[in-house]
Amino acid sequence: NLLKNGDFEGEFDYNSSRSIVDRIEGWDVYPFDQYNSYQDIVSDERSNDVDQNNHAVDIHRYMWNDGWAAGEVSQIVNVAPNETYSFSCLAKGGIYNDSPLGSIRIYDLQNDANQQTITVTGDNYQTYATDFETKANTKQIRVSLYLERAKWGASVSGFRVDDTKLTGKSLACVRYHLGLELIALVDDE
Repeated sequence: NLLKNGDFEGEFDYNSSRSIVDRIEGWDVYPFDQYNSYQDIVSDERSNDVDQNNHAVDIHRYMWNDGWAAGEVSQIVNVAPNETYSFSCLAKGGIYNDSPLGSIRIYDLQNDANQQTITVTGDNYQTYATDFETKANTKQIRVSLYLERAKWGASVSGFRVDDTKLTGKSLACVRYHLGLELIALVDDE
């Protein structure tokens, strides 16, 4: 798995004065304002096989504001050019009046037009997956767990994601004492 802490079992910091998690190991959290959106790491029992010791990220909209930005938890990954990567996760929620507001988005940071959106369509866990192809000049992609804003007073179900996985070629850099850099592709599949 090229994603760090893809199962959300790693460390996180809870900001009690703002009632939000503002740091998740391996992930960037935005925005840091509970009056826009708030996020948490929650215990999540899904079956007899996955008990209360399992954790997932949970993103909510602040109900009494229409918000000024999407709630996002994202991670940037170094990738190889001209390769195919496979993404999968378990996700649910982010629904308002039968309209899905939660999605997983994959962005090529060197090519704005190269991106994919996976819309989360229900309030029960489902597996969501896609393949993503990098371009000749791609060096990094960003995987974003994205909860769009809603109108003032909207009751949006919590957007919950777990078991995120990105597989494909990873880049390993070996630096020599002369400052030369050797880049090697490592098959992570």
